[in-house]
Amino acid sequence: EEAIRYSNSTGGAFDITVGPLMDLWGFGNQTPMPPEISEIKQACALVGWNFIELDTVNITVRLPMEGMSIDLGGIAKGYAAKEGARILRENGITHALIDAGGNIVTIGSRPDGEPWKVGIRNPRGQGPNDTIGPVLNVTNKAISTSGDYERFFFHNGERYHHILNPKTGMPVQTMSGVTVVAKDPLCADALSTAIFVLGPIKGLELANTLDGVSVMIIDSDGNMLFSKDFPR
Repeated sequence: EEAIRYSNSTGGAFDITVGPLMDLWGFGNQTPMPPEISEIKQACALVGWNFIELDTVNITVRLPMEGMSIDLGGIAKGYAAKEGARILRENGITHALIDAGGNIVTIGSRPDGEPWKVGIRNPRGQGPNDTIGPVLNVTNKAISTSGDYERFFFHNGERYHHILNPKTGMPVQTMSGVTVVAKDPLCADALSTAIFVLGPIKGLELANTLDGVSVMIIDSDGNMLFSKDFPR
């Protein structure tokens, strides 16, 4: 239900029915290769969040076309981090930081009373400790980063990464990284993917319409763009 809500609000930039495309590209394979254009078109015909049939009474999901599949990679870690934080709070934990692979949730402040300090990874840096832009000082916030540097391969000198545009079936070429700061970890996770897919201009336009959400975008040229209330 949450995935469909974010698909609707982002015009399909976020879409969990990209499973056929992700399988086709095979980023987890040892020797991935770009698919043929005809194969991409066939897979795109099976993509569409609006096809999903939810039965909220029986708690079932139906995909009406053979070959459709769901990929929760853009929202599951945010959901897991949110549930982890909930369990910690219910058990009396008042200071914690959860790091779920690019999805961070902070509970309260650090034990010394200072805010948690979180760096943003440089998409073209030398590793996870190579940061770019402002260091974020956060308390009771979630941070999600989507980047083109975790799963990718080169073919004939061209770089292909795993964040695909659900409409074209191709990796998004205009972005390198998106960081979203929000109250809700699931929201931050879904929006970082959606804004990445939308690109720098439309992504920033969406970010500036969202209450309680701030966004930093790094485009494919390395330019940094900030939503109007990003904590710099």
